[in-house]
Amino acid sequence: MSSAPELRNVQLGLNVKYDARERLQVHNVDYSSIAAVHLRPGDIIREVDDKPVASKTMLKYYVSESISKNRRICFLIECPAGEAYRECYDMAPDVTEIALKQIERFKKTVNQMPAVSAYSSAHSKKSVEIAADFDPTKLRPCKNAK
Repeated sequence: MSSAPELRNVQLGLNVKYDARERLQVHNVDYSSIAAVHLRPGDIIREVDDKPVASKTMLKYYVSESISKNRRICFLIECPAGEAYRECYDMAPDVTEIALKQIERFKKTVNQMPAVSAYSSAHSKKSVEIAADFDPTKLRPCKNAK
C-alpha cells in the first residue's frame, strides 16, 4: 500500500478510537470543524467512499486519497440507536424548514377532520402527503430491516 497523498491544509477536526469490538469509533469532533456537521461522538465509521475501513491507517489513507482525487469524502456511518442520542443537537436549517412546513400541512388536515374516537377513525383511510428532499436512488438497504 503506497503512502497517503498529502492533506493540503485540510483539518477535519475528527478524532477516532477503537471501540470494544475493534471498530473505528468517533471519539470527539471539533465543533467548529467540517466533521461536526454530521459526525457525533459514538458514531462508527464503516466505509470511506464505498471502501471498508478497519484501521486508523486505512481511514487516514482513504480520507486523504478522497480529498486529493475527488475534493470530497463520503462516509458510511453507523449511529447509536435511540432518540436521546441525537435530541440534544440542532438540526440543519433546511431540515427544520421542511419539518415546519409539514407540521403546518398536518395541522390543516387534522383541523378539517371531525373529532371522532380513535377506534372509529381507524376504519376510514386518510392520507397525508409528506415531502422529502433526498434522492431515493442513492438510498442503501439496511441489514435486518423489516
